[in-house]
Amino acid sequence: KVTHGFKEASKVTHGFKDDELDGLELLVVEDNHFQLRIVKATLQRSGVSLDVALHGAEAVAHVRRRAERGGKLYDLILMDSMMPVMDGATATREIRAMESAYRSSKTGDELRDAGNARPMIIVGLSAEGGPGYEQEARDAGMDGTLGKPCRPETMRKTLKEVHRGEWKRGTFQSASKRAS
Repeated sequence: KVTHGFKEASKVTHGFKDDELDGLELLVVEDNHFQLRIVKATLQRSGVSLDVALHGAEAVAHVRRRAERGGKLYDLILMDSMMPVMDGATATREIRAMESAYRSSKTGDELRDAGNARPMIIVGLSAEGGPGYEQEARDAGMDGTLGKPCRPETMRKTLKEVHRGEWKRGTFQSASKRAS
């Protein structure tokens, strides 16, 4: 079951080996329903706990709710760049500010106990790409970008690396770079 709004996340069940990403907390922020279907199909049976936000303001609300509960934030946020209500760069700046306040209010042990030893990874998604978008993503506080449409194999690789703690922050792969 995928959430829209404020219901609890649940495991998505086809695409990866069963439970390969068990324990990974993922927020996908995407207003394109076709792209969301691709994401959901890719994650089936993976064990990932998936929340969905249809625009940046919903994403901020999801993170705020988790921070207020004092539990685990997200391991990874896949953030579309152009959305109604609030764009990806604005949402990322607000999420980073919230995360910073949350992390500074906790001890290292409290962060580890809640599953937040590492800062959240935010990866921007854009069909536009290019150096201008990459700089905007960096300036907003994103850790990297992926071009859209995001191929299932690229998404699998990214999610596996994040889950294993091997993903390198600063991985900026725009649509234009991927095509070349």
